[in-house]
Amino acid sequence: MQANINYAKRSSGISALALILILVFGVIGSVGIANLNQKLEGFDVDEQAIADAIVAGIVIPDMPEIDTGKLDELWEGVYEGKIEELENASFVAGMIQFLEDNNYPEKEIDKLSTVEGCDVLLGYLEEQAETNSSNSILFFGEKDDLYEFLEGEYEDIESVQFIKEYENDREFNVINLGLDDEDDREVELSGVIKVLVTYDDGNEEYKDKVYINSVVTSDDGELEAEVTYSLSN
Repeated sequence: MQANINYAKRSSGISALALILILVFGVIGSVGIANLNQKLEGFDVDEQAIADAIVAGIVIPDMPEIDTGKLDELWEGVYEGKIEELENASFVAGMIQFLEDNNYPEKEIDKLSTVEGCDVLLGYLEEQAETNSSNSILFFGEKDDLYEFLEGEYEDIESVQFIKEYENDREFNVINLGLDDEDDREVELSGVIKVLVTYDDGNEEYKDKVYINSVVTSDDGELEAEVTYSLSN
């Protein structure tokens, strides 16, 4: 399992600080030039040359580079528990939406509330596929989203059968942890499954890189997922 954390945008104060320094030095330089002009009245003085020399003498030090990697590590350490909690809840939301989109029995979907429960169901479906227990195999038909997607990729499909999910290929990208407002929560996640495609002529072909991509957001405190499919990550 991989997790990429992309937390709230940091606003940089470097440009603002540089501008303030320039303005301050500019004011000081202007006052200094005015006083100098009063003292040098009657002399043939190149005022612009003096002003240029003052500006040239102002050296603004380079701001040190910020190691964002260390800040990322610190942030992940502080909010490790919240990150894991949101990732787990997002996986459940994505799993439920996937099953609903593919017309899995509602009474079975209602039982899912934890990652462990989802893993048990996936393990059961994989076992049924291995033993070819046709009454319990997860098939995708014409009214199912995954079938419709693959039908657009391959011609003359009759059915699609779930074979397995690659648990180690689950990836999470936390866009917003929702620290200020839980309805700001947003997570992108993806997983990979293997399916068996049966064509109208009876031929079968395994497809072991079907990606399930979910964008999970929050509405009134409830996580909601939008699920799409692709053949490449």
